[in-house]
Amino acid sequence: MSKSANGSGCIRKRSNGTWEGRYTVGIDFSTGKQIQKSVYAKTQQECRKKLAECVRAVDHHQYTDGDKQLLKSWLDQWYTNYCTVNLSPYSLRCYRNAIDNHINPVLGRVPLGELTVDHVQELVRILNEGSSTNKPLSPKTIRNTLGVLSKALNQAVLSKKISSNPAAFKYLNLPKADKTKGRERALTIEQQRAYSEIASESEFYVPLMFCMILGLREGECLGLSWNNVDFDNGTITICQQLQKRTGPEGKGTEYYIRNKTKSGVNRTIHLPAMLIDMLKETRQKQIENRLKAGPLWNNEWNLCFTNPIGENIKFRTLVKVHKRICKAAGIPEDCRVHDLRHTAATTALINGGSIKAVQNLLGHSDAQITLNIYVDNSKEMEEQLTKTQETFMENVIALSKGNNQKRA
Repeated sequence: MSKSANGSGCIRKRSNGTWEGRYTVGIDFSTGKQIQKSVYAKTQQECRKKLAECVRAVDHHQYTDGDKQLLKSWLDQWYTNYCTVNLSPYSLRCYRNAIDNHINPVLGRVPLGELTVDHVQELVRILNEGSSTNKPLSPKTIRNTLGVLSKALNQAVLSKKISSNPAAFKYLNLPKADKTKGRERALTIEQQRAYSEIASESEFYVPLMFCMILGLREGECLGLSWNNVDFDNGTITICQQLQKRTGPEGKGTEYYIRNKTKSGVNRTIHLPAMLIDMLKETRQKQIENRLKAGPLWNNEWNLCFTNPIGENIKFRTLVKVHKRICKAAGIPEDCRVHDLRHTAATTALINGGSIKAVQNLLGHSDAQITLNIYVDNSKEMEEQLTKTQETFMENVIALSKGNNQKRA
């Protein structure tokens, strides 16, 4: 026989002598029927207590049912329903990579409602130490991976599937990033000379110089359009970038233009006369290539830097040429195209550029990013500081001597 539990549920004695309490947690909108859950106990008093706790949680919007859905299933659901709505193809690819290659192999089969901080901390350890199938990840990549997991679990909290987020950074002991790592990436003045000399023989000389002198990101450089070049004022406007995404039906990759920079900050850059001349030569050569290509010409985005038939330059092609130049110039093989951007920032500061000016050149939303990531404390910068201090002290001493002579 059913008995009322204070008007907020019902309890009944089961045939095996135990007690069941039933309560409603919501409505199934697909059927219009109530969603009911049960608690069980050996005694009626214990059953009433459990039932009251559950009803109170429902009334205060704090109810979770210890979801048995596997984390892997929830991540797929979250990715499909929430991520694809407003993330760029590049971000979607990064999220998918983090889920498939780093999170699921370790935690994918853990029930969502049973996931704990210890589980997540174990994931951190495995990513940091590496495994039989994966190399150790950098502290930055580990943080990015945990960021994806944390966002997914935040949504699980909002969806009332779990009561708290066990992947919140405040609960975890994450490996600290080496703040000096990457600061030796900028090319020295001697390396810049050697690189420029060898690159001048390459068909990609101009885009590589735009990266090294202006600090353009690879996507910004290869996505530069003639529509955003102003020869009259000697400027270019960086407002879009070339990117890759998964091809149709999930096969291969395809390139596209994203009408936004990585930081979301558009910027207009004044070009040195040398780069203006390079652009003019590039445009003239492109006109000649277009005439030769005839109907094969395919520059749908009106890009400045293309192959002989107008197609965009592929990232891997630019990287391959860059590596070949570095090898010939005696530059370490781990030098990336992106390190030319570091070089531009450091060179600008050595030559007296302010942090604010370099921030604007690189398109950072915050000057602190310029200081923390891209500014290389190079030997040249230290020598420049020493010279500045020496000149300052010489002037101070000279002024002091002059005043003493006047008093004498």
